[in-house]
Amino acid sequence: MVIDSHSHYLPKEYTDSSPFYTEAWYNYNARQNKHNESDYITDEIVTYPIETYIKNIPIENIPRKITEFNDNMYKISSKNKRLHATVAIYPVVDSKYYLNEMERGILDLGLCGFSLSSSYNGKYLDDKMFWPLFEKSIELGKPIYIHPVTSSPIGADRLKEYSLTPMLGFVFDTTVCIVRLILSGVLQHYKDVKLVFSHLGGTFPFLFPRIEDLSKTFHKNLDLSNVQNILQNVYFDTCTKDSSLLEFSIKTLGANKILLGTDFPAVKNIDSYVSIINSLNISDKEKDQILYKNALQLLGE
Repeated sequence: MVIDSHSHYLPKEYTDSSPFYTEAWYNYNARQNKHNESDYITDEIVTYPIETYIKNIPIENIPRKITEFNDNMYKISSKNKRLHATVAIYPVVDSKYYLNEMERGILDLGLCGFSLSSSYNGKYLDDKMFWPLFEKSIELGKPIYIHPVTSSPIGADRLKEYSLTPMLGFVFDTTVCIVRLILSGVLQHYKDVKLVFSHLGGTFPFLFPRIEDLSKTFHKNLDLSNVQNILQNVYFDTCTKDSSLLEFSIKTLGANKILLGTDFPAVKNIDSYVSIINSLNISDKEKDQILYKNALQLLGE
């Protein structure tokens, strides 16, 4: 068994806007055909930051569009028990609606978790407006999959040229999100919330020594010496084919906190993401954790 913890789906009406989106983004059969070509991957967890899909929709229509999106997630996941879909939520709209939608997605539709962006209109997930969301996810016992915000990541006004937004903006927005959750004490307070960050958490594993050192000056009441305790329910997907980055992240975060991720269907050769895990100089136990066991634990299976 191999579980891809980072794949995407979008309705056809959205994918018509760009040639970037292949048929596998919206067509179930095309998606299955691609997965059937894989020598490794058996299951996938489907997420998407809904803010991309609804950014041009009048605010009064957003709840209806999100409900329709989640109904579509249910439809594609009900066709294949190895496709695990998440509940898309947009916590900027009425909190009563999105909290009810979280319940509906899990209790009525049987989806496997929640999909969030790393920030919303410049507000990161440590903001008090998101705390009810964490409480609801703990109550329902399901993880939150956090993808970089795609419409306006940090520094977006300076990243317009050279396609720097997906290259740099995405990963740095994720990094800021994680560090704010730690330094604000939100992770320590909501220690039972389960979070999965995309792309190895941006640059977090590589900058943590600097964050730890500077926090001794600027956050003297915050002890980051045992970061594993703070990150006890925080996970990171791979979404990279660089063995040195993966090995460093495994050493820093622990293999028990890392999940295979491919970014399908944005990437073509999904098996290469599995092959790189199999080639790493780590134990078979650690490889199994990354390839499927950690994901199964989050799915409650």
